[in-house]
Amino acid sequence: MPEPTELVALAPGEKASARRPTDAERRTYRLGEGVPVFVITAPDGSVTVHPADRVQLTRP
Repeated sequence: MPEPTELVALAPGEKASARRPTDAERRTYRLGEGVPVFVITAPDGSVTVHPADRVQLTRP
């Protein structure tokens, strides 16, 4: 059964990119082979990572 999709709203000034996950991220998020992650970088430089197969990025 697929994981539910979560909406993640990008705040003003945040930037999103996609990349291949690290081995640790693949284990943490239980990612299948070939599933990328979204990386959201806030203006202060803090970073959050989300599995791309379970997240939809939106703008408020």
